Amino acid sequence: MTSTPTSPPPPVQTYLVAGNITGLNAGGAPITLVNNGKDTLTVNANGGFQFPTALASGATYSITVATQPTGETCTVTNGSGTVSAANVTSISVSCSAVPAKTYTVGGNVTGLSAGASVTLKNNGSDTVSVSANGPFVFPVSLVDAAAYNVTVGTQPAGETCTASNAIGTVDGANVGNVNVVCIANAPKTYTVGGAVSGLSTGASVTLLDNGADATTVSSNGTFTFPTALQGGASWAVTVGTQPAGETCSVSNANGTKIGANVTAVTVACSPNPTYSIGGSVSGLRPGTSVALENNGSNPLTVAANGTFVFGTQLVSGATYNVTVATQPAAGNCTVTNGSGTVSAANVTSVNVTCVAAQFVYSVDGNNSIYEFAVNATTGALTPLAGSPVTAGGESNGIALNPTGTVAYVILGDKSTVAAFTVNVVTGALTPVAGGPVATGQDPSGIVVAPSGKFAYVASLDGNNVSAYSIDSATGALTPVAGSPFAAGKGSIAITIDPAGRFAYVANYNGSSVSAYTIDATTGALTPVAGSPFTSLDHPYALAVNPAGTFVYVASADNGIEAFSINQTTGVLTAAGSFANGLGLNAIALNAAGTVMYAAEANSIDAYTVDAITGALTAFPGNPVVAGSSADNLVISTSGTLMYGSEGTAGLLGETINKSTGAFTAVPGSPFTAGAQVVGVVITP
Repeated sequence: MTSTPTSPPPPVQTYLVAGNITGLNAGGAPITLVNNGKDTLTVNANGGFQFPTALASGATYSITVATQPTGETCTVTNGSGTVSAANVTSISVSCSAVPAKTYTVGGNVTGLSAGASVTLKNNGSDTVSVSANGPFVFPVSLVDAAAYNVTVGTQPAGETCTASNAIGTVDGANVGNVNVVCIANAPKTYTVGGAVSGLSTGASVTLLDNGADATTVSSNGTFTFPTALQGGASWAVTVGTQPAGETCSVSNANGTKIGANVTAVTVACSPNPTYSIGGSVSGLRPGTSVALENNGSNPLTVAANGTFVFGTQLVSGATYNVTVATQPAAGNCTVTNGSGTVSAANVTSVNVTCVAAQFVYSVDGNNSIYEFAVNATTGALTPLAGSPVTAGGESNGIALNPTGTVAYVILGDKSTVAAFTVNVVTGALTPVAGGPVATGQDPSGIVVAPSGKFAYVASLDGNNVSAYSIDSATGALTPVAGSPFAAGKGSIAITIDPAGRFAYVANYNGSSVSAYTIDATTGALTPVAGSPFTSLDHPYALAVNPAGTFVYVASADNGIEAFSINQTTGVLTAAGSFANGLGLNAIALNAAGTVMYAAEANSIDAYTVDAITGALTAFPGNPVVAGSSADNLVISTSGTLMYGSEGTAGLLGETINKSTGAFTAVPGSPFTAGAQVVGVVITP
């Protein structure tokens, strides 16, 4: 039988297996996918893909990556399932680049100081700060074959670091052989200096930096200390030694953390204040001079008593020492308060006391003046060469001006007074030009006013007082207008109070004392109210105490009478009589006015003086000189020597104890001085 051919079965319906791929590098390596382990598909680009073999409904599919593209990793999602009568399109393949293998770059640091740090860089950007010796690693790693270049970004303070093995290419391993070696820098140094101004020519100032580094600057301008300072050091400029006579001060003197040369230190100098050295000279005789020195130099010649000042001044703190370089030709000068230290004030307390060479002059009644030099130590008298000299007549008395430069001699037989200049160096007498000047009849007493401007002569037979003005240059006498001035009978002696205000005359035959005021300008005499004043009989000698408060009258018959002096009018008031019954030839007061000496017929007595009442009290040991008398007594201005005229015996010499008033005979006393000594004087 013929079979009925059967119809072929209808074709099985199949469905595509497809999906989409993303992340595949454009132009990169392809990816190979496989379905169910055998149907492969190579994909070269992102986008849709489909496997070549379609599957029937109900078939399973399983998509995997057979070959990954180079440098990437691809993953499949929705890659497996069962075909369900429809194309499979939900398969997704996502690709991403495979991370490259990276390697670190580092090395080791040595020589870094404690507390310091160094900043390193790799390839100019990747930085690492290293604060201690040892290994280091940059924070950013590099891929294989990448280049590296290690440099120093910031050097540590005071050091310099260098890198070796610093450049290269990563070769599949960490780089750890970069070596960074740090070495301390040579210290950076800076100079310290500035400028000096105001420094005197020839002067120099020594400056110090930090108390030690010294530089001596000898002119104005810039200076620099010899030692430079390391960076960061401090400086302090001070004056080590000031210039002579100047003080320098420093500004902008110090600072810290030096980092550049210092040029702003300013040293300003200015002269120190200076002070004079001086004092006073006393006792220098007119016509002589003393040469002084201060500190062995700076000579100064002083030719008159009074103040003196050395030409060179000294700064505060300097020492001075004033000495006598050359003594005056006639005398000896000593210095007290002569040394010390200047204390920001002029020195005015140096005292130069001169003791002039002293001379004694005596006159006799035989036309002679005897000249003697006084031994400053013993008081002994030595006749001068050429002594005696001619007086010009029978001399009755002698007086000196206050400075001892002119002597006046009264000539009784001529009724004149002669003037002689005194050579203060040799003591020699020279007659004053113009010759003797007329006096009253039989002049017997003479005195020169304390001012040295006037001289007065009492005339025994003329019963008057002749007054003269004295030429200050020559010593010559000129009669005062109105001269002579009337006195009492037998005006034998005259004296003046120390202030030169009043004159008193002893009237021997009138037994009185005439009193006068003295015109300080003309020298004219005016009797005071009540003059003359009654005194003891036969007043023979007068003396006024140094205070000018009492005048004492020595009687040739009956002791000593004291009168108080009215300080305004000069009027005399009897204050008592003493040494009654003694006939006295001369009286004299010591320099202090505390002791009176009185010469009688054969002795010299001493009396203490009451300064308040004027009363005299005899020394317990009277007489102080026995067997001697004197017509005149004179006491040196020092109060230590007394000389008296002893008629034919010559000149008596005694030293005086200033404390007790006691006498000691001068060696060689009495001294020969003519046949009949009637007057004696001693220069100041």
